[in-house]
Amino acid sequence: MSLNLRQMEVLRAVFRAESVTGAAKILNVSQPAVSRMLKHIEANLGFPLFHRQANRLIPTEQALSLEQSLTVIFRNVNNTQRLIGDMQRGFGETIRIAAMPTLANTFLPQAIAEVSAKSPKLRFVLKSLEPTPMESRLTNGDYNFCLTQTQPRRPQVEFEPILTTSFVCVIHRDHPLAKRRRIDPPDLRSEVLISFSERVAHGRSLDTVFEDSDTERRVGVQTTSSALAVRLVESGYGIALIDPFAIDRIDDSRVVVRAMTERQPIELGFIYMTGRQFEAGERQLMKAIRKSALEWEERIRATWGSAFFPPATTQSGTAKVS
Repeated sequence: MSLNLRQMEVLRAVFRAESVTGAAKILNVSQPAVSRMLKHIEANLGFPLFHRQANRLIPTEQALSLEQSLTVIFRNVNNTQRLIGDMQRGFGETIRIAAMPTLANTFLPQAIAEVSAKSPKLRFVLKSLEPTPMESRLTNGDYNFCLTQTQPRRPQVEFEPILTTSFVCVIHRDHPLAKRRRIDPPDLRSEVLISFSERVAHGRSLDTVFEDSDTERRVGVQTTSSALAVRLVESGYGIALIDPFAIDRIDDSRVVVRAMTERQPIELGFIYMTGRQFEAGERQLMKAIRKSALEWEERIRATWGSAFFPPATTQSGTAKVS
């Protein structure tokens, strides 16, 4: 038996909701209608797709394989619908990109302005997004590619590096630690930190560094926004232990930036679906973002030195889209 598009829509809704009730809400139909369709699909396929546990539907191994194929199918359907809409409105290619908030503010404005000047018919959809929902939305076809600083967890998502840096401490100039050139975890033992939660990858990386020094990372304010952390230090609160992507906009009359003695690498890069063939506009934008990032690195090196970067002279990854 082959599945028609409506049956695929029903299955996709059940995968997303993990229940018949939730799938019915997504599809805006009645619960019995979804139940009947699901039973009909399983009967015709000849094997079950879900295990029933209380009110939840747990997909079988066969269903998980099917879900991956459905993701690809509906990504293509969504892209086709968007393309038709753009054509009807007289637009050219539309590029949909998600980026972590600090990265979006730091790298996208210059890159988009540069590309738009050369290709004025291009249209852009921008979204500030944290890494966990970013991968899911990418695999659903919501974005062409994303800009991130964490490695992907899904095997169908590829990471293309741009540059490597490391965590930094942002310290108020009146603080005694501002006189140090580098900061060790024990130096922060009695300090209140503005930093990442242990629930995110950066927080776990920092916890490892601190544990190796038998030091507790005391986080007074948990945030994923480096820009917010910098503003707090400028206001006189705490020490920020963050990624460096917001430090080129700091008020250096109030704060200083110092490297950690123990460098924990942070990789800035693109993520996209493995095997993706990029359109001309996408290649232009990725090239412009890479240029913006390398110019940012030059500014940081000129202002604060090279302590936040690995020793190698050139940090950029090999561009696949140039």
